[in-house]
Parts: sequence; structure tokens; C-alpha cells
Amino acid sequence: MNIRCAELEAIYFCQKYFKPHENTLLFLSHLGDPRNAFLVLFPLTYCFEKYLGLKIIWTLAITEWLNAILKWCVLGDRPYWLDGKACNSSIQLKQFYITCETGPGFPSGHVMSYTSSSILLLLHFYDIFRERKVKIAFLVISVPVFLTSMFLLSLSRVYIAAHFPHQVLAGALFGVLIALFLHITSKCLPFIIFNYMAAPVGIVLIAIAYSLYYILFFFDFNPSSTVKLALQFCKLREWVHLDTTLFSAVIRDAGCLCSIGFASTCFMFVSGKVEPDSFFRNNRQFCKMTDLISALIVCLSVYYIFTTSISQNNILWFYACFFIKNFFLPLYVFAVKYALEIMFRHVFKFQF
Repeated sequence: MNIRCAELEAIYFCQKYFKPHENTLLFLSHLGDPRNAFLVLFPLTYCFEKYLGLKIIWTLAITEWLNAILKWCVLGDRPYWLDGKACNSSIQLKQFYITCETGPGFPSGHVMSYTSSSILLLLHFYDIFRERKVKIAFLVISVPVFLTSMFLLSLSRVYIAAHFPHQVLAGALFGVLIALFLHITSKCLPFIIFNYMAAPVGIVLIAIAYSLYYILFFFDFNPSSTVKLALQFCKLREWVHLDTTLFSAVIRDAGCLCSIGFASTCFMFVSGKVEPDSFFRNNRQFCKMTDLISALIVCLSVYYIFTTSISQNNILWFYACFFIKNFFLPLYVFAVKYALEIMFRHVFKFQF
């Protein structure tokens, strides 16, 4: 029995053994979707700390882009494309409404994005708690929580037959490396440089991705063949969506980075130049309360507005609208957060 067949058997075992926890695993897999990190994690962290929020969106964009490049280069299979006949076995893997993603399987994008963003958060808070001399307590609590959550997300991706076990392990490894690289880089360079570089980097990333796509196509490696496989092997055609293609991920990354670059040249609040007044410096509890209220308002409104579906009848129209939507996502977060800060100061008769 080769490794691929052994992994298929392992997935089949997981689907039988963890069937009582099926709804929980489906929820975890949906929760770990990189789209939710853009829609929830980025606005949430930005409302509490602008610098951290911008680091998160940079990390998510670079991670998704590198994930797309790796997937196009490796063109790894997904479990739901295969069945027991490939291994002289009678096993039939169960499919779910979130199983039928259209890109190749190596490495796992869900695990890669979750790991990179989580590691970045851990490193950020580790630096804070190290200064307060409680780093050991922080590590004792945070590391087991992170490892457990990463394992559960990986299990959920294997359970729904979207990935082989080695693909989620690779996703975790690449996620750790990206987080460490960006964390070290952000310490070496003033982060304002990243803001002004965002738009050029976004354009370069999308140019590299499209160039690689056509280079592979020129050498008879069709990256879009995986969409046909998804349509062929997915149990229900309506489970296949354009927003799971790698082009969608690259367009989302480019849109968000271009948005940051545009905002950095127009708004002072993106680069953090607006300093809080003496009242906010001296009333930390009040400041935290306003941040919490801002986070709730921004996150709820973002999730309501930016989860609106786009018509998939025309592919070019879909991708154009998808870029525009993700371009306005950071702008919306920046503007609403800034407006709420002004409103709170006006209500309490304080000014910058």
C-alpha cells in the first residue's frame, strides 16, 4: 500500500470515528476559512491596535499568495477527487457542502493562513508580556491553546476530504515560516514603509501569479484543470464556487494591499500619525471601552456588508467586482474606525 492509499484509509477512518462530532468539525473548517480572517480578525485587531491590524492583513495577503503559488507549482490532488478504486479498495469518502474547493490541495490554505496569523499574534503578545515579566505564564496558556486549535482545524480539513494529512502538515510548516519572516522583517524596518509599499507589492504579487499561471500553461501544465476536477468529482455542482479559486485569493490579496497603499497616501490614521489627546492617554479604561465598541460596530458591519455574494454568471465581471469589494474592505475599516474615534471625542467634547 502506497502513502496515498494509506492517507485515504486514514481519512475514511476519521470520517467514521469522528462522525458524532461532524457538525463541530464542519463549523471549525468554516471558521478557519481565510476569508473570515480578512472579515473578522483584521478589523478586530485594527480597532484595538492599528499597527497589529496592518501586520495581520499583510500576513494574510502574503500567506494566501504564497499558498496559491505553491499550489500551482505542485498541483497536489484532493481526496474527494479520488476513491477506493485507485487503491483497490471499496472505501467511499463522504463529501460536504464545503468540501469541493477548486484549487490543488498542497498545501492547505486554511491551516497555512490560520498558523501564520496565529503565530504572529502569539509573537506580538509575547513581546508585550515579556516586558511585564509574565512571559512564562503567557506561554503556558497560549501555546497549548494554539496547538490544540491548529490540530482541530487540521482534523476538520482532513475530515471533510478537502486535504490529505501531509497537506495540512505542510500548511502548518509554511505558516510558521511566513509568520517568523514577517515578524523579524517588521522589527528591522519601520512599519510605515510597509504601508507605502503595499500598493506596488500588491500589483507585483498579482503580476507574478498571472505570469506563473501562463508559464505553466505554456509548458502544458494547466492550473485550471483542477476546476474541471472539482466539477467532475463533487457530489453536487452547486457546492463548487468561484470564490474558492486561486485567482480569487490572489485578487483578494492584491485588492487589500492596494487599498492599504492608497489609504496610506490619503489618510493619516492608517500610519498612526494621529496621536490621542491627554484625556485618552490618561484614561486607559475609557480608551479600551471605545475600542471595544468600535470593534463590535466595525466587525458586525463588515461581516454584513462584505459577505454579499457576487453573481458568477460572468467570470470577468465576478473577478472585477471581487477586486473592488476587497479594495474597499480595508478602506471601510479605516474610515469607520476613524469616524468613530472622532465621534467619541465629539460626544465627550474632546478634540485631537
